[in-house]
Amino acid sequence: MQFINPSEAIKRLAAAQGIDVLNLVKTEQQMQEEMMQEQQMAAQQSLIDQAGQMAGAPLADPSKNPQLMPQEGEPPTE
Repeated sequence: MQFINPSEAIKRLAAAQGIDVLNLVKTEQQMQEEMMQEQQMAAQQSLIDQAGQMAGAPLADPSKNPQLMPQEGEPPTE
């Protein structure tokens, strides 16, 4: 793709076949917006995955971290 503009190539091929490209071929701006949305979604998914990993970490698991377990005579914390 170094020497060819894919968007322009598609438009010209469609024009050669008599196909109207109006609203058929995405503009550069539309493609950039979609790419940004995909990147944002990937970043959000990464944060969700990290949060899930942290929730399962020994620090947050009372069975693996006895300091989180309530001591006798102490009311349980909420």
